[in-house]
Amino acid sequence: MTIPEIVDQIQKLILEDRWISAKSIAEQLDISHEQAGLIIYEDLDRQHSSSPCLKKFQVQKSTGKVLASIFWDQDNILLNDFLPKGQTINAEYYSSLLVQLKDILKEKRHGKVTKGVLFFHDNGPDHRALATQKKLAYLGFQCLDNPPYSPDLATLDYHLFPGLKKTIERSPFFI
Repeated sequence: MTIPEIVDQIQKLILEDRWISAKSIAEQLDISHEQAGLIIYEDLDRQHSSSPCLKKFQVQKSTGKVLASIFWDQDNILLNDFLPKGQTINAEYYSSLLVQLKDILKEKRHGKVTKGVLFFHDNGPDHRALATQKKLAYLGFQCLDNPPYSPDLATLDYHLFPGLKKTIERSPFFI
């Protein structure tokens, strides 16, 4: 099959089932997942953007972004913090979160923390700041280095999501 034929076939499959996955499309057309994704997000999107707009939707202003700092251990989420609107995270703010975390560890993990705390965070400027490094040392947290060229979604993040899902499921705000 030629590329235009593949693009047509993908468009046909999407029109038949708008919830079809790129993986399913790739399997049905015997092409790679990457090629299917590229066609969906580049070729078909370009065709869609050049076609005349049939409907106009009323645009609503976004409620804005929220920065969440989440600290967890192997068992559970220990601390969730949502940065107040209009505020930026800095070394002073982050250091105050570390103090809260230390208090929570004393309370929730009483007796379990005997050899100290191994602490892992990304390479954000507020995390690398001298004030933060001093606070970490003062609190007795031993930092693990982030590998160079690490992806945005670190390997340790995969341990967060199941616990975060449990927390959201128990929340009275989500039904």
